[in-house]
Amino acid sequence: MQHVGGQRAAEQLRPGIVTAAAGRAGGDRARVAGAQRPEQSVVVVAHWDAGGHTAAAGAGAGAEDNAAGVAIALAMADRAVQWTLAGRRPLRSIVFVLTADGSLGPYGVERYLAGGVADRKNVAAVIVLSGFDLHDSSAHLVAIGAERSSLDVTLTNAFDGGIARELAGTRFDNPEREALDAAGLVTLALTRRSEAGALVDGPFAASTNLKALASTTDSIFDLVWQLADEPGIPVRVEAADDDDDPSEGTAVLARPSDGIDQPP
Repeated sequence: MQHVGGQRAAEQLRPGIVTAAAGRAGGDRARVAGAQRPEQSVVVVAHWDAGGHTAAAGAGAGAEDNAAGVAIALAMADRAVQWTLAGRRPLRSIVFVLTADGSLGPYGVERYLAGGVADRKNVAAVIVLSGFDLHDSSAHLVAIGAERSSLDVTLTNAFDGGIARELAGTRFDNPEREALDAAGLVTLALTRRSEAGALVDGPFAASTNLKALASTTDSIFDLVWQLADEPGIPVRVEAADDDDDPSEGTAVLARPSDGIDQPP
């Protein structure tokens, strides 16, 4: 990804393969073009601001929320480029977006949506990366909001049931996922938390588990690549009643489609 002085501009890094753009309206972003359906995309979002140090958050909180998420996104983008240059391209495109103001609310994501940088009907899914505990060996990946779409089925298959789940609106949820969901997009937030749920309170560098960072990156990359490469697309699952538990919606299997128009 490349910053271009706050102006919305784009640079072709590899013809037909990778483009990068930057701008205050939509944040920094990069796109790895799909081989057969490049107009369709799986979007990976991470906010790069930490909101500053506070006594309550601890000196290391900004590194885990969300420098670790940004590191994962950048590593995934690099791997996607390397795979693409080696001749292995996904069916649809993968777009990486780094937003500002994520620690303050969904403002970066809202500007990204308002900037018209994506045709919403062609966004297959959005994966939000936010908050990764890399010091506690008991921490595990947590998926938030999977029950709102058929991504729940995809997660079960991809992780063989070995990923924790939190319903939308519960303790680990974040405003970025909520804003994207409200915009009608199939959205999943991924975080890595211990049972206690708190991020590290103290110097981050002394306790960083790089193996955990690498394995987390591998798991998320495999999921994103699968979503970009499989014929079927995720579909939203609406709860029967707004007052009902969102998990009570009926799961719908991903379906093959030449377009990604959402069902009414």
